[in-house]
Amino acid sequence: MQEQELLIQQVKSRVKGIKDRIARAAAKAGRSSDAVRLIAVSKYAGCTDGFVPALLEAGCFALGEGRPQNLLEKYDYFTLHAAEHQLPSVPIEWHLIGSLQRNKIRKLLPFVVLLHSIDSMKLLEALNRIADEEAEVGHLAGKEKIDMLLEVNIAEEESKHGFDPSALISLIPQMKRFQRIRICGLMGMAALNAPDEKVRKQFALLRELRDQCNDRYPEFPDLKELSMGMSHDFEIAVEEGATYVRIGSSLYPEGI
Repeated sequence: MQEQELLIQQVKSRVKGIKDRIARAAAKAGRSSDAVRLIAVSKYAGCTDGFVPALLEAGCFALGEGRPQNLLEKYDYFTLHAAEHQLPSVPIEWHLIGSLQRNKIRKLLPFVVLLHSIDSMKLLEALNRIADEEAEVGHLAGKEKIDMLLEVNIAEEESKHGFDPSALISLIPQMKRFQRIRICGLMGMAALNAPDEKVRKQFALLRELRDQCNDRYPEFPDLKELSMGMSHDFEIAVEEGATYVRIGSSLYPEGI
């Protein structure tokens, strides 16, 4: 118990530090920190190491997982063991921040709050079709639509997934036919180990793409969010308009 209490205090301290940095970056850009939501990346944690309960104690209820199977495993575990772990009554919001394979869609849809990484028209088509099938048989837990973000390859690296920035605007009208999907915004990752100036330009590009979508396509009124920024670059992302930042390693005490 003492080890868990120590872990909770360490995580609380790190969460506060991250939120303070978000607030300073937001103020620098003339924004309110309330406009930026912290997604605590729980993909490095197991079910029994105490880290997820520590995040919840620290007020992080939006958790990000990189793999559908890990999200489902944690969803099942913490749903079944909520009382045992004395978890807060506020429900966990599960976000998928990694790639989604089409064969994982059906199992995942009832439990995920937001899909951050929808990266192709083929995936959109599969997502819409499966959501429609699952809704018909009552398997979507009352959801009318699936909330998701379009991943854009702002780094223009072959190793990264996402829509081509130069093609995205022309593709948006084609997405109107997906009646089971709500496009809530865009997601992007800056180039790894790039200088700050280049990172800033890439995040600015994502914001500009979002703004162009809003100007040209009022029929997509929910396309407002920007999921960008991780532990090494989230302050630049906040300055450039991020509404979600995905923070993992900076939240983990040394030795975890």
